[in-house]
Amino acid sequence: MPNLPLLPTMGVGSYASPGWMISAQHQIRNGAFGAGDIAELYDDGIRIAVADQIEAGLDVISDGELRRQRFVFSMFDGLDGLVRMAPQRRLGIPGYDMAPAFIAEAPPTAPKGLGIAQDFAVLKALAPDRPLKVALPGPLTFASAIDAAFGSYDKFAEEIAAAAATKFGSGWAWLVSEGGALKVAKTANAETPITNGQTPLITIDVWEHAYYLDFQNRRPDYVKAFLDHLVNWDFAAENLANA
Repeated sequence: MPNLPLLPTMGVGSYASPGWMISAQHQIRNGAFGAGDIAELYDDGIRIAVADQIEAGLDVISDGELRRQRFVFSMFDGLDGLVRMAPQRRLGIPGYDMAPAFIAEAPPTAPKGLGIAQDFAVLKALAPDRPLKVALPGPLTFASAIDAAFGSYDKFAEEIAAAAATKFGSGWAWLVSEGGALKVAKTANAETPITNGQTPLITIDVWEHAYYLDFQNRRPDYVKAFLDHLVNWDFAAENLANA
């Protein structure tokens, strides 16, 4: 197939940080570096990453993600509305369970941006006249909004399951949006959260005819099956975007 064009080569993933950079990052966390020192540190590391890629003959040059260590985890540092949680483990072989976790206390925002344009400008200065790329994670998903309201998906599932299981008689359990916040609600008979100024995102039908043939009077089993297999999260996300 001689007529097919060659595919451009590029590095995928983060560049392996030199030992001196890792040591310096520990000192940064302890407040030993000023802003100028930090900028110089990363510029020097990116120079090495760029030189290695050019020497290897790669067609598209990246900055090695050196300013975005652990990629997604570091991107969260540029967002407001998040609280950094301490890693669950500090001993043993390094792994992702040593990385910090984040809980959203409010809708996340990036008032100062995520630094991608600045990172690209630095890379362009270090590798002029070459095809370049600076990788960026995708947007936060609907699950992040669940974390904001309930702390975790498991806690959300517990709350809406309890609402569904404890609704006496016929009715509904809902995930709703009210004033930009997510809440669990329940209504009786034909009532709807819309009359309370809330936007429905998903609902669990707990009228007996919705589950009796499959689950008889085991409503909690029906609710678990609904949450595990039937929820249309794309539809819920669309409702949230239009709320």
